[in-house]
Amino acid sequence: MPETVDDIMARCPLKHEIRDSLWVPFARKVAGSSALSKYLTLYSPPMMDIKHFHHNHLLDYDGETYRGVVAVTYIERHFAEAMKKSAGRPALLLHGDIDQLLTAEDTPDAKRLRSEFPFQVINLDYTNWLFGQANPRPISEHLQAIEEIIRLQHRTHSDEFVLFVTTRAERGGTPTRNRFTGAFLLELSDRIDENLRGNPEFSQSFRRCFGDFAGKDLLARNYKSFVPLGISKLVAGILAQHSYEIESADGRVLVRDQRGPVRWLLHLAFHIRSSILPRASRLRELGRPKDFYFERTLAGFVDLVGNDNLLWLSETADGRRLDAKHGAYVRELFAQTLDLGIPEPR
Repeated sequence: MPETVDDIMARCPLKHEIRDSLWVPFARKVAGSSALSKYLTLYSPPMMDIKHFHHNHLLDYDGETYRGVVAVTYIERHFAEAMKKSAGRPALLLHGDIDQLLTAEDTPDAKRLRSEFPFQVINLDYTNWLFGQANPRPISEHLQAIEEIIRLQHRTHSDEFVLFVTTRAERGGTPTRNRFTGAFLLELSDRIDENLRGNPEFSQSFRRCFGDFAGKDLLARNYKSFVPLGISKLVAGILAQHSYEIESADGRVLVRDQRGPVRWLLHLAFHIRSSILPRASRLRELGRPKDFYFERTLAGFVDLVGNDNLLWLSETADGRRLDAKHGAYVRELFAQTLDLGIPEPR
């Protein structure tokens, strides 16, 4: 049987570098020295994120289940396999497309998922596009689901949480139908321009890093910077609708370039807090809109990207080094089946 993408990425040392250097530190921002009380993830049989979080004492294991872990799988076989196991399960495993469960279905599983909110960490580790060329809808189901997740976090009074979003992001090297739709890229460009006009903190950081570029200039001349900034700006805008702002943001790009077609996987991490608009302190501020107040902290991520501090990892350049660093551990974790039983945390 040929290896699945899940199997390949589970044992990929570059992917594990992202788990270890991005996901674990961001989860610690909300967990502190304790284990997470609630974690939402997309399920695949290797469960590498769950196992690694447990290894780092971010998840409790009671001898049968990982406490507080809610996992969603859209592959029926995965659900059936997991239900046959007697140990090492998520606390709740739901079968279905998470986008549909959140936005389009009124089924027992959809109701159960919504009832589990809020979560401390939400991991949307998509392996496809947030808004692909073949998407016929005005807004993609992935983006609708992200908006619904944030709405549910707000409705259930979550003051602080972490959101991981992963999407393919390469511009070329794949069939046209698999790329970001042009309309989506232009929408990201327009949103960057909105912040340049209305968000002084964002504008100062952007001008310092990119000069007099506008959004379309950045899209045309510096696509590698445009995509993480544009998607982060989009997420910040969705958060602002529910009075959330980004406390901190970081990311990694995993470039799969050992075999064609080349793929970029953009991994973004957001530490999010609820916020309240400040009262006007001067006459000129009284009654004026503060549309971009909740997005002002995005300026730090602009500096990170603009100063080339967003980490890029490629299979050809970094594979051997990271295999020496993580390879044995990753293979051991991958081979650890659900039936073996996992030691109690120290």
